[in-house]
Amino acid sequence: MSAIHFPRKELLLIIAIGFVTRLLVLTSGSVTFHADEAVVGLMARHIVQGETPTFFYGQAYMGSLDAYLVSTGFRLLGDSVNTIRLVQMALYLSVVATGYIVAWRFSGSGRIALAAGLLLAVPTVNVTLYTTATLGGYNETLLFGNLLLLLSYDVPAGDGARWDS
Repeated sequence: MSAIHFPRKELLLIIAIGFVTRLLVLTSGSVTFHADEAVVGLMARHIVQGETPTFFYGQAYMGSLDAYLVSTGFRLLGDSVNTIRLVQMALYLSVVATGYIVAWRFSGSGRIALAAGLLLAVPTVNVTLYTTATLGGYNETLLFGNLLLLLSYDVPAGDGARWDS
């Protein structure tokens, strides 16, 4: 895989804009505490106490990664709604950063990467809601999507070339 070279100062600026935007949303009190967040918080509390859930409580299909991440936040910062939201903020800032890198990598254009990064750093209302409150692993899905794009970029397009060559 070839090295990724992009304007790091620009990326840091975009992450800072995303951080300030998210901080404004969090301090405004405009995102209410939801039942799904309460379940994630309860699961995280149980994980801290030694339980190891596989699925989201009450379901047999959605995983518990979000609760494990929040449990790490609980261990570091104590269990609170603010901790849940800070974990979501860290995940979303990772989405912003990887989104910028994906745009840079695929286009080779700083302008396109800047536009993509800014659109992610200052998102629409629905994206803001679904990535501020933990409502079902949206941040993880967005982050994994970006990481898959980055990992798959160098995969050969069926020309017989191999990664290890």
